[in-house]
Amino acid sequence: PVYAAAGISEYWIVNLIDDRLEIYRQPEGNIYTSIEIITPPRSISLPQYSDIFAEY
Repeated sequence: PVYAAAGISEYWIVNLIDDRLEIYRQPEGNIYTSIEIITPPRSISLPQYSDIFAEY
């Protein structure tokens, strides 16, 4: 919630305990309205760098 309230547009958490990547986007107030959970195996990229991929 702190990052959303500060207007950080995208926030990633590498959750090693649950073996997943959590991507939070579109802050409104102190919450993110878009949450994407990624589990391996999957290929991901940053919207700003669509030609660069990471395997997760």
